[in-house]
Amino acid sequence: MKVILRIIFFLTILVSAHAQDDFNNLYDLGYIQNNAWALTEIDSSIFVAGQVLTGDTYLESSIFLSKFTLEGVMKDTIRYKNDSLGIFSINNCRELILLEGNIYLGATESKSLLMNSNLNLESLDIHSIYNDPLLPEKINLITGITEFPQNQITTSAITKSGIEERRGLLARINPFNVN
Repeated sequence: MKVILRIIFFLTILVSAHAQDDFNNLYDLGYIQNNAWALTEIDSSIFVAGQVLTGDTYLESSIFLSKFTLEGVMKDTIRYKNDSLGIFSINNCRELILLEGNIYLGATESKSLLMNSNLNLESLDIHSIYNDPLLPEKINLITGITEFPQNQITTSAITKSGIEERRGLLARINPFNVN
């Protein structure tokens, strides 16, 4: 009976190990901490965006965008850091969208930001900065982006005007007009 249980146990482990993911890799981007929040597949590449803790501050203050093969091999990573701006966050907006060969992502730095990069990750730039027109001094957190209507970007955001006071905001951005 023990032999039969051992065979069943061994076969269960063998079947379970075979059913694992195609890849399960740990990627070191060279920072103290990195958190991936957004993921999409474009033109046979996987793109991941998130934020990093660099060590020069105790807060995650930089945005990164990485490109991988479909097999999980890292091709490139780019990081956005502008010392004149404050803390960046993308953990409220977890979408990446493709328009005309550029990847767009939403980020927050007291105001809502639309950032973009080409598919080769040559640069990661702020495309648009916007806030609540009625409460421009308050923190505005971007919460979502989508292509709507065609070739335009519509974003959702929350303005925090107090501890429990929040306002919803929709904005439409033409990605082909640069501020």
